[in-house]
Amino acid sequence: LATALGPGLLNLRTRLTYRSAGIMDRAIMNWHDILGVDQGGRDQVSTFLDAYHLDRNGVVVFDLHQPRLELQGLDLAYVLPWGDKNNGGRMGGSIQIPTGHAEELQSSGGTNFMAGLSAWTTTGSLRFWAQGEDVWISLPQNSPLRQVVSRGQFWRAWTGAHYQGPGGGFWSGFGLDLSYAYSETPYWTKLVRIDKYGLQQTWVFNHERLPKWRFGLTEKGGTFTNPEITFFASYRFRE
Repeated sequence: LATALGPGLLNLRTRLTYRSAGIMDRAIMNWHDILGVDQGGRDQVSTFLDAYHLDRNGVVVFDLHQPRLELQGLDLAYVLPWGDKNNGGRMGGSIQIPTGHAEELQSSGGTNFMAGLSAWTTTGSLRFWAQGEDVWISLPQNSPLRQVVSRGQFWRAWTGAHYQGPGGGFWSGFGLDLSYAYSETPYWTKLVRIDKYGLQQTWVFNHERLPKWRFGLTEKGGTFTNPEITFFASYRFRE
């Protein structure tokens, strides 16, 4: 939800997600076998089972074994834009209220803050853009996440390019936004795939005949903090 407030926009957002019981386990394991890469623990439990468990220093950080519907944290943000869709930028900040349950990895259990800046410029059919964010997280004194979170501040950045076809036909109506992301990690679990920084690529397709729709996929190249492979579709109700 968004509404104009002064020179900027006030945004309220939450996310409702469903964590399934590993319905793609076998396909992903076969893919990893072809590439010759580690299974990331999938081969240590039965397939088609949701199994997330971590303990450190005698403390159970999380232990999840059932598919579930999750309400994530509630974000309240204020964004100040300038320029137009061809050349411009925006800056803003947000506060995340812990409406989700930390023990189910829905939020940190504390109040988090974020500040960000982005800019874009257009040359012909190409638009180039970049964005950076600084994140501060807080944890309750009794939070088990304190066993594996080593820092309360980290940053992340994105850069990308968007191409929009000239239009007028099926193929010429397509557009593509390709982005690349880097994210530091606040974790120190002694598990490399979690503690390592995250790298991620995202492909988003659009078409002039479906101006409010976006279709895409995103794939991680780094850590547990990013989705592994996600396909998505989005619809904008208002421009």
